[in-house]
Amino acid sequence: MAASNTSLICVNDYEKAAKGVMKEAAWAYFSAAADEETTFNECPAAYKRYYLIPRILRPIEERTLSTTVLGETISFPVCISPTAYHKFAHPEGEKATSKAAKSCDTLMILSSISTTRLEDVAEVAPGGLRWMQSYMFQDKQLFEILVRRAEASGYKAMVLTVDDPREGKRYKTIPYGYVGIYEADGMGMANFDVDIEAVRKAKVTGDKNLTRYGYEQTNSYATWNYVKWAKTITNLPIVVKGVISPASAREAVEAGVHGILVSVHGGRQLDGLPPPIEMLQRIVKIAKPAGIEVYIDGGVRTGTDVLKAIALGAKAVFVGRPVLWGLALKGQQGVQDVLEIYRDEFDRAMSLTGCKTIKDIDSTLVLHKSNLHTAKL
Repeated sequence: MAASNTSLICVNDYEKAAKGVMKEAAWAYFSAAADEETTFNECPAAYKRYYLIPRILRPIEERTLSTTVLGETISFPVCISPTAYHKFAHPEGEKATSKAAKSCDTLMILSSISTTRLEDVAEVAPGGLRWMQSYMFQDKQLFEILVRRAEASGYKAMVLTVDDPREGKRYKTIPYGYVGIYEADGMGMANFDVDIEAVRKAKVTGDKNLTRYGYEQTNSYATWNYVKWAKTITNLPIVVKGVISPASAREAVEAGVHGILVSVHGGRQLDGLPPPIEMLQRIVKIAKPAGIEVYIDGGVRTGTDVLKAIALGAKAVFVGRPVLWGLALKGQQGVQDVLEIYRDEFDRAMSLTGCKTIKDIDSTLVLHKSNLHTAKL
């Protein structure tokens, strides 16, 4: 049974309630993180190490929460991260998520391994802002086909996941089988279940299908040359997701990307990484002078978390699992409810720190716990 609306007060309430309605395999897939899940647990905890230093007695009426991402306006700086297999959470899957994002006037990144075709996700929410995520598939033809379809369907950017040369070890999913969990209830990678004859004839034999073929496309040979090549085949902006190292951020700048999403893949790849919020400022210092926007995901659970990330230089934050919790509970409405919690809490945090617009949010509003007694304020 889903919790009553009166008990769904904050984002974490949705997590507790969603666990009670999801199938065990689905919960294992969505909640799993790598190895001992140290990084996964540290991501939300790291935000608590930053204190807010509000400016008081400032006029805060008529606040404006809107901002832009790659030149497109969104109503507030909370967007939806790419996560796979939304139909594991709710029968409407990515269609419900897409409609919720449009209703809340924010951005959705669609995972290439979604359970709904990218064209259908766009069709149900015309005019919505969407980016298309992709892995750096071994078969470049497969990537280019995905790009062309995204272009034709009105997606505004391509997001390349760059921290996935192989999949992390996730203890929770092992009992369900390495591949079997992805094909539960007959649901597979919808974007690879189209009739791509050239790929099918050249690459798929026997009992394999395009879903299985797409799954096997993990690319341990990819380098920054792949990102540079991607730029040559499309006019869509290229955003790289999975940067946590300043050295990698410099390479991203050299590759000419348009955006960097500071991310540890929800803690699902390599355990022992620092939380994204702890690395954000260093990456912003590298990317911002080059005119590259920086975003962040991982552990954002409250509106004050959003404000802290914006203050430290993020253009916007992205959330993944919380969207799935809302989706599991109430479909489109659940996703909207989660996003509206973020909006309300962020608005409240802005007002209580003396900010009327996004431009008012800067690094003077936050102080790391380690500097509490030494910083000059």
